[in-house]
Amino acid sequence: MRFANRWQAGKELLGLVAKYSDDIDLVLAIPRGGVEVAAALAQELKKPVSLLSARKVGAPFNRELAIGAVAPDGSSWYNEELIRHFRLSPQELQALSLQAVAEQEKRRQAYGNEVDLQAVQGKGILLIDDGAATGATLFAGLIALRRAGAAPVGVAVPVASREVVPLLQAQTDYFLALETPADFFAVGQYFREFRPVSDERVRQLLG
Repeated sequence: MRFANRWQAGKELLGLVAKYSDDIDLVLAIPRGGVEVAAALAQELKKPVSLLSARKVGAPFNRELAIGAVAPDGSSWYNEELIRHFRLSPQELQALSLQAVAEQEKRRQAYGNEVDLQAVQGKGILLIDDGAATGATLFAGLIALRRAGAAPVGVAVPVASREVVPLLQAQTDYFLALETPADFFAVGQYFREFRPVSDERVRQLLG
């Protein structure tokens, strides 16, 4: 496995991110897995870190598979291919999305330190997650940041599927990944320790 844990992966990202440091005003983490990566990297960059609580919309019978995601400002992104695969009606998709919004709001209230999207216009943003499989939460977050007028906007992750790389490159000013393996199956397979990040740990890192 490539990374010991999320914290170590965040420190390793410094080698890719350092040359963009002057373009970064704020590091944003997608909770919960992205928070440890972002906190470690922000510490090295000496940049402030906040949350962007994009929340994935899980597939029926497999909530871990993201068929889309919603951002705090109501922005959303959906994987049309997966929606067709699961033959989801508009009503079913709406119900799944509303569940994601409810969970998103619950976590925003639990954590605090959510970015004020009205304050990022003209700011350089680096958006972080612990990996990009379908990239759903990253895409939703990017839509929200673009709507808010943030610029430049970059994304950095420890590992990404090769399929999602060109899609994220097209939506960012720069996209960085330490690993883009040909045999990608799931983000967790590239970490020796990949336990769920607790709410308490998120608050501790942001505190």
